[in-house]
Amino acid sequence: MGESVHVQAIHALGDLERELGHFAELASRACETTRWEMQGIQRRLEERLRRLRREVERDRQAAQGGSAAVDAKAHLGASEAERARVRHRLSNLESVASTYRQYAGRLERVVSEEIPRARALLREKITDLERYLAVRPVAREDLAIPGSGPPASVSPPGKHRADGRH
Repeated sequence: MGESVHVQAIHALGDLERELGHFAELASRACETTRWEMQGIQRRLEERLRRLRREVERDRQAAQGGSAAVDAKAHLGASEAERARVRHRLSNLESVASTYRQYAGRLERVVSEEIPRARALLREKITDLERYLAVRPVAREDLAIPGSGPPASVSPPGKHRADGRH
């Protein structure tokens, strides 16, 4: 067997396997944190929108009567503009959140399915390489059974029997 294998840095494969695990934890945590933050922003925008609806309704009622109607109309316009901005932000957030959920879902599948498979494969290869390195080459004489040799009628290579035959 003239082939040889040079194995270097098995520990680097172990480091890679551990770092994949660390990455999976960080990615999961980042997805969860981002999801939580987006939900918080959405809740705050929805609450702001509810307050603005009440404010707009109050301003409409005030604008319909009395001497303060001019001021109420101006405030109504500002409230309606703010409500439109909040609706727009909420709509944008929902669009961004939908896109984020798609990408986060892909990442979470990689974290939950692909990374465990990759880590298992790395551990298997590390074990195989460690076993390979633990095997020492066997010398030909180690294979011979003590006291056994070729039959008397067979000469070792390069030697001739007394009768001249090989």
